[in-house]
Amino acid sequence: TSSNMFCSLYLAGGIQSLGTYNTTTSSGNSIYVTKEGYIRKYVSSSSSMSLKNHIKEISYDDAKSLLNSRIFSFRYNPELYSLEDQKESQKDRYGFILEDLEKTFPMAVEHDEDGLPSSWCLQVVVPTHLAITKEHEHEIKQLKIENEQLRKELDLLKEEIHEISKN
Repeated sequence: TSSNMFCSLYLAGGIQSLGTYNTTTSSGNSIYVTKEGYIRKYVSSSSSMSLKNHIKEISYDDAKSLLNSRIFSFRYNPELYSLEDQKESQKDRYGFILEDLEKTFPMAVEHDEDGLPSSWCLQVVVPTHLAITKEHEHEIKQLKIENEQLRKELDLLKEEIHEISKN
């Protein structure tokens, strides 16, 4: 129904070498395949205000715990790939370890039917990161203004010292 966040379809026997396990689409409605063989689709991932309630802008204090999350370099286990795609398991990648992310920013971790961490949510991490970036951008602007004021004061002090030293 339109009130449900997910719709599910079960595929008996699983899916072989489609490269879609735990992958979401980049546009339109997101889908992914669970390890149990379910295709899950976000029904209403729209950003329209008409689909939301309890709306409030997040603050830097709400977002900053994401900064405590560690980013790792890793390779995926070879058994996750088909025989034709084994070279993909040799590629270094960057990302989260869900069990670690859950300790620092649990809101971003999604769980499977067994309650185990299954993926991290772009719809949480990206806006949170933007809120952090906006705060840092504001701080940088303030520091630039302060720095310019201090430079002007320093220049005035240098002039005063120069005038005093001439006398």
